[in-house]
Amino acid sequence: MFTDFKEFINALPPEGMTGLVGAAVGLLRILYDESETRPLRVVLEVAFSGCMGVVFGWGAISLGFNVQFALFVSGITGYIGHQELRKLVIRFLNNKTK
Repeated sequence: MFTDFKEFINALPPEGMTGLVGAAVGLLRILYDESETRPLRVVLEVAFSGCMGVVFGWGAISLGFNVQFALFVSGITGYIGHQELRKLVIRFLNNKTK
């Protein structure tokens, strides 16, 4: 099938790549910050980061940006994390509705 990891990565569609980047950066952030200690919460946070990476990557691509920018956005998403991103979006929406 795939002879090495690089072929596997190159065969991924943009959605898979953005999800992988978001999940990987999210995992590294959690391990570095030691913000989560329970394994289930770590897995869930990584899954959320990966899913958000896919969603924001799709958004970037649909707005006309290239795949490299979508990867950048998914990496930022994984770095911020879903809790902090949720707070930022809520604060932004509250400011826009006033």
